[in-house]
Amino acid sequence: MFLQAFQNFLKYEKRYSEHTLKAYASDLEEFQQYISTYYDLTSLVDVGSFHVRSFLVHLMELELVPATINRKKSSLSSFYSFLLRRNEISENPADLVATVKASRRLPAIIPAADLEQLYRNDLFTGDFWGRENQMVCLMLYNTGMRRSELIHATVDQIHPEGVIVKGKGEKERFLPFSKKFFLSMNQYINERERLLEQEGKSTPYLFFSKSYKKLNPKAVYNIVSETLSKISTVDHKGPHMLRHAFATHLLDEGADISSVQALLGHRGLGATQIYTQVSIERLKNAHAKAHPRNKK
Repeated sequence: MFLQAFQNFLKYEKRYSEHTLKAYASDLEEFQQYISTYYDLTSLVDVGSFHVRSFLVHLMELELVPATINRKKSSLSSFYSFLLRRNEISENPADLVATVKASRRLPAIIPAADLEQLYRNDLFTGDFWGRENQMVCLMLYNTGMRRSELIHATVDQIHPEGVIVKGKGEKERFLPFSKKFFLSMNQYINERERLLEQEGKSTPYLFFSKSYKKLNPKAVYNIVSETLSKISTVDHKGPHMLRHAFATHLLDEGADISSVQALLGHRGLGATQIYTQVSIERLKNAHAKAHPRNKK
């Protein structure tokens, strides 16, 4: 009963996206299953801070990363804040538990030379869908846009010198790209129009599935992961890896951090500064390997 009321609150009052609603539901169902299995609790109202802390320890034992654990804790905190406002409980048990300290591990970055291989047509199938997969990867790397921004991109957002995207909070920003990339994009758009005309279909989305609907997040992840597996050995090969590479390669080439912040759509510099650390570490490693005195 409470879970459904909470979902309705998130959907109709907070107006959260379907993706976010599913994440909240999944986290709460996982927690409910945990307290039922380990503490024989059938009601989420009976939960105390001890149960929340025990759940977080359980997640740590499963070797989940701190960011994932803290996201699940945040879901619990939001749910119990909802119950608190309705006077169903007297205190929020999740707020009494400390968050898991996140490690500041620097992301591994795919070298620019490796990502240039994305322009190789032989990495992809020779049909339209192979061409689309190639352009999905190139778009993410050349612009640094988020996966959600790519999914919702339409043809009329593309201009000869860049693309206009709507980021978080519906804020628009312009992402420039090279002439080389635009030529590839223009060729793709022409192939796209021919396919839609041939099949008698229409869609506003720049990229779409074989059912002519917008791509879902999992499909984009699979496209990027399968492609990067052919050119790189980094552990994580999802769409965000191309965003990491975009930011780091810009800083490597001398871009100032405020410009990179604007391109990524970060509200503050804090989220962007991790890429500065990555760039500095890469310079230090290059110096250690190349400087004559370090070879003695």
